[in-house]
Amino acid sequence: MAARDAILGVVPDAQVVLIPCADGGEGTMEALSPAHSQRVSVEVCGPLPDMRVNAAYTISHGTAVIEMAAASGLALLADSQRDVMHATTRGTGMLFRHAIAQGAQRVTLGIGGSATNDCGMGILSALGFRFLDQQGRELAPCGATLAKVARLRCGQSALRHAWCGGGLCSAKGRVGSAGDAARRGRTPFLPVHAWWRG
Repeated sequence: MAARDAILGVVPDAQVVLIPCADGGEGTMEALSPAHSQRVSVEVCGPLPDMRVNAAYTISHGTAVIEMAAASGLALLADSQRDVMHATTRGTGMLFRHAIAQGAQRVTLGIGGSATNDCGMGILSALGFRFLDQQGRELAPCGATLAKVARLRCGQSALRHAWCGGGLCSAKGRVGSAGDAARRGRTPFLPVHAWWRG
């Protein structure tokens, strides 16, 4: 609105078209969802494994719009609860799973505002993937276990959801993930782990 007013203040007869947008965090779902979208609320896992939150997504013509911040967001935690090493995106994965059950064939995911740094382990675990260490023990889907992942087990449920494609994160995403961890609760006293091999 301020930009429009400034433009019209200089060029009063200009035609200004406002387009809603967001940075991928809070507000992204509203900005990207068509007016006729169905809003769906679901109780899912919060950013910490023992939390439950009500989170919403929208669905329209086979496309769901999900905000990671709705289920796995920093705003859901008090400052004293921020713990990036144990936070999880599992609740976001539960939204994926629910949307797929409602007929979603595509998902647009806004990843801003997250309290997590698990490279999507939580999302994949909610879709049926399991992360194992060298001894075959299942690992919790959180940043603290990333360096221990040796194998990925895909059940039938996981294979049905494999259409969502993409890797756990891109090379650019890894850099951003590690660099942004401090505001999510990784203190300067915790080491930065090598969370990927390559």
